[in-house]
Amino acid sequence: MLLLHSHLLEPELITPLTALTVDAAGRLTYMGQDGIRRVIVGDPDLLERLLQSEQISDEQRGSPGS
Repeated sequence: MLLLHSHLLEPELITPLTALTVDAAGRLTYMGQDGIRRVIVGDPDLLERLLQSEQISDEQRGSPGS
């Protein structure tokens, strides 16, 4: 079961059981302790832009390996 996560619809805290993963549809997700997979970023294009932005920020900070 895959649900979009919303704090407005689900105010209780859910402990993640898995690391963040990108699914086959390009969405950033995690599995909660209740067994429900939650979508954090549902737009693959937005996720790609966020990842590119993070990479640029890391390069500007002089992260290890750059």
